[in-house]
Amino acid sequence: MIRFRCLTIAGAFPLSLLLLAGAARAHELRPAYLELRQVGPETYDLLWKVPARGEDQRLALYLRLPEECRHVAPPGARMLAGAYV
Repeated sequence: MIRFRCLTIAGAFPLSLLLLAGAARAHELRPAYLELRQVGPETYDLLWKVPARGEDQRLALYLRLPEECRHVAPPGARMLAGAYV
């Protein structure tokens, strides 16, 4: 009797995983891209590329720099090839 129960439980577990696998959903995984390039002793060019969702929406990923960092040129942003750059 015990042996029969173990086989039933062992067979039911993989079957339940197969049934639940169809219902499982994963979140979208598209990484952002950060590029820092030193152009002077204390000056860096920064490129922050965030995946886009459609033609006019971007994923809500934001970059926060330390407070001692300052802009020396105005930042530019545009949609380009499925990304917000």
